[in-house]
Amino acid sequence: SSGDLTDEEKDGNSNLEEFVFMLDPSRSDQPPIQTTIETDSIEMVFTVAKVALGEVTIQPQWSDTLVGNSWSTSGITVQQVSQDGVSVTYKATVPKGGSGQRFVRIRLDAIPDYIESGGGGGL
Repeated sequence: SSGDLTDEEKDGNSNLEEFVFMLDPSRSDQPPIQTTIETDSIEMVFTVAKVALGEVTIQPQWSDTLVGNSWSTSGITVQQVSQDGVSVTYKATVPKGGSGQRFVRIRLDAIPDYIESGGGGGL
């Protein structure tokens, strides 16, 4: 099957992730996300395919517990760092929080009927 959530080569990345992060769907590889812990924040630098921007919402999120509905975008800032003909690089800055731990992720959602819906949230 070749659906958005299928992981043909069993590397933990769905077809949607492979598309957004420009990975080779025939190889086992990981998204090039650089994570740095700063004094008051966590920074994630990631590069996405330009063609994905109109088809997928890309939303950095954080959670202190990993419980299903605990993911938040509160306090996150996203800046475009660079772009070329095929890709755009972003830096997401996530507030560190006071719990002593913070988990970060980049949530991807395919936009089913992007043109009919008038756009979407995220990047």
